[in-house]
Parts: sequence; structure tokens; C-alpha cells
Amino acid sequence: MTRAIVVRGAKAHQTGAVNSHWILVMPTIAMSKEDADYAVSFVCPADEKGVYYIYGRQSSDTRKMEGHYRCGECSVGGHEALMVFDNVFIPWENVLMCGNMNSAACWWNDLPAITARATAAVKSALATS
Repeated sequence: MTRAIVVRGAKAHQTGAVNSHWILVMPTIAMSKEDADYAVSFVCPADEKGVYYIYGRQSSDTRKMEGHYRCGECSVGGHEALMVFDNVFIPWENVLMCGNMNSAACWWNDLPAITARATAAVKSALATS
């Protein structure tokens, strides 16, 4: 039996998601014991079965109209997406955190380790595809 998690839910404010090949999902809020089932971090291909994107504007899109646009940004453009995960199968080797609500509260402290694991998972997946 393959160890894995199945993800059902959504991730808001994923800047650049529709231009990505892989998605890194991490909690960005403090969590309590009751939230342990939602304290997950993982990587998955952007085109994985069950991943849907609801494309939208960035919350800061009015900067251009307000005159606060930095030089160079106008050629890039911005977007965000609400990502919906509809029973997405995540193999255990792509799971970076599972059920650890203490890490969810301060993931930036673990960012080097999470980044290293995410990079290794993507490299491994690419090598076997």
C-alpha cells in the first residue's frame, strides 16, 4: 500500500500559480490542535488531476491607477489564483509536513528545510517521469 494524503480544500492568493509547473502549498496561519488535519505542506505538479484554478486579479491591482506602480512591473502584469484541490492524491514523498500545527504557526523558521525537501521531491519526480 502506498502511503499518501488526499487533499480536499482550497488555497487562496497563489500568485503566479497559473504559470507554475509545480505548486508548493504551506499553511500561513497559526493552528490549534483542532486544526491538525489541515496542517499540511506538500508539493504537486500544477496540472495534477483534481487541481483547479480560479484566476483573478491581485489585490494590489489598483496601484497602477493610483500612481504607485514600480518601474518594470507594467511589462510583467500580475495575477493570483484561488486553487481548489478536489481529492488530489499526494504521494508521501511529496508531503513536507503533516499534522504538525506547531510548524504551521512559524513555517518560516523551517523554510530552508522545507525548501530543500520540496526541491528534492520535485527533482525525484522529474527523474522518474
